[in-house]
Amino acid sequence: MLKAGVNTSEEENRKELSSLIRIAIGATDPYTETCVMKRQPNTRSDKILRGAMRTITDGEIYPMPSPIDDPTTLSEIADALKKAGYGHN
Repeated sequence: MLKAGVNTSEEENRKELSSLIRIAIGATDPYTETCVMKRQPNTRSDKILRGAMRTITDGEIYPMPSPIDDPTTLSEIADALKKAGYGHN
């Protein structure tokens, strides 16, 4: 998450995140894509959110998890993943 008042382009954010991930887990990992989101869903359990995002990425119909504060954020994630080439049936 970016600090308030920091203005960088989406491309700069992607490059920096990619670099940080390569440093943390190594260049041999098949990490290839970053989707920059304006906001993220708030939940009490990230496990539920990860499951919903995995379902979206697999292109399956996903049930709306009840602990998500704003359900429209999952739709935004689904749209971003489709633009990145994921989530097609």
